[in-house]
Amino acid sequence: MSNETTALCVFNRQDFGQQYTSFKVSTIQEKKALYNSINAPDYRLADHINKVIDLRDVVISTVTLTADKSEKAPSGWGPRDEDQDAFRVIIIDKEGTTYTATSSGIYNSVRNIFNIFGTLHFDDEMRMEVKQVKTKNGNTLTLALVD
Repeated sequence: MSNETTALCVFNRQDFGQQYTSFKVSTIQEKKALYNSINAPDYRLADHINKVIDLRDVVISTVTLTADKSEKAPSGWGPRDEDQDAFRVIIIDKEGTTYTATSSGIYNSVRNIFNIFGTLHFDDEMRMEVKQVKTKNGNTLTLALVD
């Protein structure tokens, strides 16, 4: 997969479209892999707290969190009295394994990685550890870069 990216307006506004990918897909196999990573990710990132993942690529999709007062909002998104727009982040590791989270902390971490490194595609993967931190609204997930 090539390192061509689309404009990253995803970090500036939520009306950027349906999704952002850190790589360009052109072959049918790449398109199938992208579809499968979006449609059925392998793991929830929340199940990998304190584990190290070798980041290779990222997919970001818009989602709408439907209001349901009986259900707790995903990490860091606050109470859900009404429908709320959010981002679902899918991290792809060097083996092609996919991890998903709808967490403002993960979204902010990915945004910061892009702002500092200028890309979300890494030929030489970027090692990161999944962390859970306390916030004023409870807990959220975040990524810590490690050697």
